[in-house]
Amino acid sequence: GDVVPESAWGSLVTAALIVVSALYMAIPVGIVGKAFSDVWDDRNKLLMIHRARTRFLERGYKAQDIPAMFCRFDQDSSGELDLPEFIAMMHKMQVTLGTDRLVELFLSLDSDGSGGIDDAEFVRTLFPSAHARIYGSRHGTEGTTGE
Repeated sequence: GDVVPESAWGSLVTAALIVVSALYMAIPVGIVGKAFSDVWDDRNKLLMIHRARTRFLERGYKAQDIPAMFCRFDQDSSGELDLPEFIAMMHKMQVTLGTDRLVELFLSLDSDGSGGIDDAEFVRTLFPSAHARIYGSRHGTEGTTGE
């Protein structure tokens, strides 16, 4: 049969243990929930990067082509593409993503928030395995997204 506390102190200890064990079990559930929430939030970004990489490759472009393309579309010779230059480049290359998606992609590529992306940021995000091959050690690999 069941075992129940017979004294008031026994009931109090039992109630405290029930509450503490429920809180203790809630911690892992909260951790898993937070991890799932983080992945779910990044889902859109990861899918957009994958879609951009796929469209880029479908059009016959390679990661090695990116530095030259960035130079060609960098109208102000700043070494970076701003949003209008980036959108113009993607449209000219016929990488068909909607303008809203291109803006989202640009913002996710602009990891430092400078308002511009350079070719190394673009390659590091879309083609991380090609980054070291193209740039060697002259650009860091922080912020690398899986390919």
